Amino acid sequence: HKFQYNGQLVKAKDLVDFCEGVHTIPFIREQLYNVLMENYDVMTVNNMVCETLHPDNILVQIASSPEFSIATKLELFNEYESLLLSN
Repeated sequence: HKFQYNGQLVKAKDLVDFCEGVHTIPFIREQLYNVLMENYDVMTVNNMVCETLHPDNILVQIASSPEFSIATKLELFNEYESLLLSN
C-alpha cells in the first residue's frame, strides 16, 4: 500500500527509509482490510492519506467477478495469501 508523504504517494515499506520511528513488523496473520472501489482513489485513515486497492489488482478482480462462487473466492484468496507468506 501507498501513503501520502510530502505530497507524494509512497510505498509503505519505503517509509521505513524516510521516517524516523517507522519500521516493519512481521505479519502474524491478523485480519487485514482492503477497500475496493470502482475507481482507484485515496482516502484518509487514522489521519493518513492512503490509497485504495487498485482495480487492476488480482484481489479486486477475484472479489468483483460474478464467475466465482463465494467459496471459490475464499479458496483463491487463501491460496494467494499462502503464496505471499511463502516469499
